[in-house]
Amino acid sequence: AVNLNGKTGKYGLTAFVTICFNSIPLPIELLSFTGKRHDDKNILQWKTASENNNDYFTLEKSKDANTFQPIAKIKGAGNSTMVLNYSFTDNTPLSLGEGTGVRYYRLKQTDFNGTASYSKIISLNSNSKNENDFLIYPNRANDFINLFYVNQNVNDEIKIVNTLGETLIKTTNKNKIDVSSLPNGIYFVSIISENRNSINKFIKQ
Repeated sequence: AVNLNGKTGKYGLTAFVTICFNSIPLPIELLSFTGKRHDDKNILQWKTASENNNDYFTLEKSKDANTFQPIAKIKGAGNSTMVLNYSFTDNTPLSLGEGTGVRYYRLKQTDFNGTASYSKIISLNSNSKNENDFLIYPNRANDFINLFYVNQNVNDEIKIVNTLGETLIKTTNKNKIDVSSLPNGIYFVSIISENRNSINKFIKQ
């Protein structure tokens, strides 16, 4: 309702009210943020349509989509009105001993004044392509473990690593390894060569 103070309006009232705001440009116009799996690596790509006072991007990674850690800092364009493409390759999406796992990524964008904003979260299923190319028997071992290969390479280097990432045994024995000196616990067998990077695990008991 509008109070006309006792006067009469001949032509009625306008049907629209115009409200004016100050126009504040967004720091970036993010067109896309995507990821793909390629050769045991995660490739992250994003595209901006425009940038305003954009200092840099921080690419962050997480195992649970809650706690994120920075893995890369990429310089922004500052100010731009053209489409720009960015890319970063996560060469080690999985931790030592993990043959499979989902990884979550997000972008943190920071202005020159320190103001930050975040993108949506994306996920990638990070399965190692070589995770099943050798087997360990027995999986619960006392004295020895036996290795059975899908493809055995002459230049394979074999390491037995504990859960702290410490190498306890390094050998060139391809099929049978003495583990009697190891304390009880979980261990990872890592086989590395020019075209192989495979990990499997066993329990010493």
